Amino acid sequence: MVENKDIPLAIQNSITLSILNLSYLKSLDLNRLKDAKVHIKINTGMNRLGISTKEEFNEVYASLKQNNIKIEGIYSHIHSSNNFDSTMAQFERFESITWDINLEEIEIVHMQASEALTSYFKPTYVNGCRLGIIMYGFTNALSLHLKSTFKLYSKVIQINQLHTHDTIGYNALYEASGSEKIAVIPIGYADGIICKYRNGTVYIHEIPYPIG
Repeated sequence: MVENKDIPLAIQNSITLSILNLSYLKSLDLNRLKDAKVHIKINTGMNRLGISTKEEFNEVYASLKQNNIKIEGIYSHIHSSNNFDSTMAQFERFESITWDINLEEIEIVHMQASEALTSYFKPTYVNGCRLGIIMYGFTNALSLHLKSTFKLYSKVIQINQLHTHDTIGYNALYEASGSEKIAVIPIGYADGIICKYRNGTVYIHEIPYPIG
């Protein structure tokens, strides 16, 4: 949440301000908002941030209009894009809160993020979306054939010779089935490489090797 003192800095850097509820709006100097990019967030079921009732939305919308503050956007967020019924309920909730304003007058109306974008139709009143994790190549929509944009680099600092039944790592989760060489890379749990990645792959000189 952008505080009053930071509104000029937000305007200077084209940072969009989200109006998250009526009390937040009342805490702001509305004169400072006249040159700001303002979006109203509606809570349609995620119950994290946003306006939850028609009455509160009407008051926020009217206050912005009366003070000649341009509403650049109105939005919500789909919380379970893998659940059709709850997603449809969120669309319906959004519509019930905004039904008596002309959404065509709003420059950006956005609800869908990465997975909802690939899984559902675009409602007629929606003209924008928020690309998130899909920008980095992660999606359940395999038909898109996206590639990961992430690479994490390290280096081999030691080669260990293992023999049959030698184990490695915490809880001895890996056991050598014969004579094996194990490369040690100085990166791990503290760097975000958690245990579930033990069946993953690393590349050394473009050759894939399993993580033990």
